[in-house]
Amino acid sequence: MRKIRDSLPPISTLGAFEAAGRLLSFTRAGDELHISQAAVSKQIQRLESNLGVALFTRRHRSLALTAAGLELHAVVGNGLGEIARCATSLRAQGDRHPVTIGLSVAMATHCLMPRLAAFRAHNPNVDVRVLAVDRHIDASREQVDLTISYSDQSRVPKDAAVLFEECMFPVCSPALVESLGQASAESLPADRLLHLDPEHWRDLRESPIGWAEWFTHFGEPREANPQGLLINNYDLLLQAALGGHGIALGWQPMVDGLLAQGLLQRLGDHVWCTGRCHFLSADPNALHAHVKTVKSWLEENLFAPQ
Repeated sequence: MRKIRDSLPPISTLGAFEAAGRLLSFTRAGDELHISQAAVSKQIQRLESNLGVALFTRRHRSLALTAAGLELHAVVGNGLGEIARCATSLRAQGDRHPVTIGLSVAMATHCLMPRLAAFRAHNPNVDVRVLAVDRHIDASREQVDLTISYSDQSRVPKDAAVLFEECMFPVCSPALVESLGQASAESLPADRLLHLDPEHWRDLRESPIGWAEWFTHFGEPREANPQGLLINNYDLLLQAALGGHGIALGWQPMVDGLLAQGLLQRLGDHVWCTGRCHFLSADPNALHAHVKTVKSWLEENLFAPQ
């Protein structure tokens, strides 16, 4: 069986033929297609030569389809119309494909979700899927378009955008601040410290940064064995701090909103910028218009003051 394309006339001529047959004017067809009248005429001549029949009756100031032209135009018009309708439908499906953002639970809870309503109000045609997990995200395997990751700044990929450099300081509830008084970084009570369980760091594929590293950084090393409460999820750890259960290390930018609302307070003046950061990377195979829209918005607004 011969391939379909062996029986087809030159595909490039059909658009010109459809327009010329509908408008009965090479000039108007050229205007519609943004090509010259001569280019339309040449395409029609090429099509007629391929088919071996005249498709138009050319008069001094008018143009008419021949019987063969009428037969072909009906088929071409229907065929191109069906293709146009299918293409429109597929574009609509692509436009409604959700943009998936992969990030940590704490980042989603305290940075993304409070701002997402504003994004959706200005971009009602962009659907967003949030994949919030406290582990390393394999973007290609999990079909994630945009990923907010965490690592040392030296390991940020060249094509990624650094969103925020990490700094940390002790935070706790206002009531606990009052009961502790003027506690310093050196005098924080060990039994009131809230710790991230080592499991949290294994899942992120990062070495731990916690109270042991905090005290060592400020020249007051303590025993590595944690005392107090251990929690494997940073958002739950912040909830424990909000409930007055102890003192957490507050990672910017996750705690900024809670501090601004007065739900948490800083304890002491020490700040440690760790050399780590949060960065945004995109799946290079998924950079359609809506992914680009969300990416630009994340870069400009995710950590902007509310």
